[in-house]
Amino acid sequence: MGRWLYSFIFVCISTLAWAQPYTIKGRVLDADTKEGLPFSNVYFAGTTIGVPTDLDGYYEITTEQPYDSLTASALGYQILSKSLTREPEQTVDFYLSSSQFDLQEIVVLAGENPANRIVKGIIANKDKNRIEAQDAFQYESYAKVELDLENIDEKLRNSKLLKPFEFVFENIDSTSDEKPFLPMYINEVLEDVYYVKGEGNPKNLIRAQRTSGTDNPTLVEYIKKIHAPFSIYDNWIYVLEKGFISPFANGGLGYYEYYIMDSTLVDGKLRYQLKFKPKRKQETTFYGDFWVEDSTFAIERVNMRMSPDVNINLVKRIIIYQEFKPSDSLWLPVTQKMIVDFAPAEKVPGMIGRRTETFRNFVINHDQTKTQYEKTSPEDNLRDPNFVDSEEFWAKARHVPLNKTEETVYAMVDSIKNVPAYKTYTQIIEIIVNGYFITGSVELGPYASVYSVNPVEGNRFRFGMRTSTNFSKDLRFGGYIAYGTKDEEFKYGGDFVWVMNKYPRKVIGGAYKNDISLNSESSEDFVESDFFSGTLRRNVPMKLIRVEEGKLYYERYWNKGFSNRITLLKREMDPYGGIPESGFNYAYLNDTEAPFDADTTISTTEFIFKRASLMTKLCWMAILSG
Repeated sequence: MGRWLYSFIFVCISTLAWAQPYTIKGRVLDADTKEGLPFSNVYFAGTTIGVPTDLDGYYEITTEQPYDSLTASALGYQILSKSLTREPEQTVDFYLSSSQFDLQEIVVLAGENPANRIVKGIIANKDKNRIEAQDAFQYESYAKVELDLENIDEKLRNSKLLKPFEFVFENIDSTSDEKPFLPMYINEVLEDVYYVKGEGNPKNLIRAQRTSGTDNPTLVEYIKKIHAPFSIYDNWIYVLEKGFISPFANGGLGYYEYYIMDSTLVDGKLRYQLKFKPKRKQETTFYGDFWVEDSTFAIERVNMRMSPDVNINLVKRIIIYQEFKPSDSLWLPVTQKMIVDFAPAEKVPGMIGRRTETFRNFVINHDQTKTQYEKTSPEDNLRDPNFVDSEEFWAKARHVPLNKTEETVYAMVDSIKNVPAYKTYTQIIEIIVNGYFITGSVELGPYASVYSVNPVEGNRFRFGMRTSTNFSKDLRFGGYIAYGTKDEEFKYGGDFVWVMNKYPRKVIGGAYKNDISLNSESSEDFVESDFFSGTLRRNVPMKLIRVEEGKLYYERYWNKGFSNRITLLKREMDPYGGIPESGFNYAYLNDTEAPFDADTTISTTEFIFKRASLMTKLCWMAILSG
């Protein structure tokens, strides 16, 4: 009898323990952007038990029996499973890595692709869905920029090269889903933004900023340059001065294929999820997905990446994320992210630049915005950068608190700056980015132009130099000389820039060159790109032109956020090399009655007037002024 009683009690206890509910909750996020993935699937593999995530990627699932693992999946991402414990309540977050979007062939028997109807609606309504459609607006912006060295494998971490930074990797939490990285730079900026339609670009007034890491002005401004302002409604999105075709460009249907993947009702309104991918390879395009409201055709969120076939020097990936939320009849921006990954080669450390911007406290169509817009000058940010180091201030000012990894970045960067090897490494990176080697009052370079080869000049050697800010913050001189071993000709050039007045900025400059060129554009129309913005070119015959050009210009910056530039330019062009020598040749007749009196010299004298946004000039101005 006792044996039966003990057995009965044991079965009852086991049954009660087995029937205990288990609750698992957490969030499914994009491993790169750290944004929640809406309507992704969380489930126990091999069962029909699962739940979808909400709009922000959160989930909660309850089961009457324990399972060993939980799985998360989302279209366009790699499936990830995580082990579970026997705890009754657990928090499990998933960071899903993107996988290239690919679909089986789809055959449309009749009618238009329904996804195209939605895309046409987005394009037709994008001008009124832009916030710039309002007469005036203002908001508070919080932006965070971070630059890290990544892809540092175990062997390299243990090498003598990175031995001084060993303490950094010891502080990285291996359970945080973060790859080991070496922080170089972090910057936070809190600013007010004002816009008045018809008055020019938005004006930014910095309220506070904080920086830790390298203080080299050239490298810092280049970091900011990586993440140029953009809108997903623009026809072109520029990254490192390279234009990418937006999926919502006016001609987007000619570059992308779109597919409806899902739909849902939110607050009684239908929203669609669409995927998109490029129609052709090697075009500067993206692939990704977006959610759109059907009635207004306003974008709710978009997550896209550089197409894998795009070839930009050293750039491995570009990720763009943007999110909007409705406010009355408007869709206002909430979050904007851009990630640019640089990878010189496989198994070699690369750099990753991250920029996150959030928006709040919108004021729409208010008279005070117009008043403040008139009072604000973009040059005020140069006059008074307003650096604030108080952690107490930033804890309140940040729109989103720093995560665990970011909290350690400031401490690590400050510690790294005290390591002697850090200065050497940042100088090397500066040379790579800037192209010049600084030695006292002189900068030598750009190093990428020291040697080149072409069919006409043969081996071309070039030596250039310019004064640095150590020489003068208001006056800069530069010059170069080049020589070709095949044509045995010297080419040369020089320039100067004088900042006459800083506030408001007035600049006088001049330049002269006698050199060859691959195009017929003047130096006012053609600007050499930096090392990262180039693409691999096809092997086409070079059409070299000998150019002799001189110019003088005056530039003036105005309070409204614009600048004017007046240039007097004189140039002469001649073909160089000749067709028999794999070069280029042309000729024209001054007199049709004298067919043998041909000429090849084209002479022009130009008076050029330009108007540009001051915001596009701020990086260059900061470098020049130190």
